[in-house]
Amino acid sequence: MAIRLLIVDDHALVREGLVRLLSQHAAYSVVGEASTAGEALDRLEATEPDVLLLDIALAGASGLDLIAPVR
Repeated sequence: MAIRLLIVDDHALVREGLVRLLSQHAAYSVVGEASTAGEALDRLEATEPDVLLLDIALAGASGLDLIAPVR
């Protein structure tokens, strides 16, 4: 069973690179992407990932601000 990942980064190029890299490995399944804190919370509910790969320097709201609501 693959580890389900949600990737959150405000840079599309970084997200795309991570998706391509991680999708090459059967151990990982990228179930969603988000570019903002709000999108991340929506995607978390919709995808229920095992792991959240989170940029702590998001535009608008810090990735650190997401830690409490995610827990």
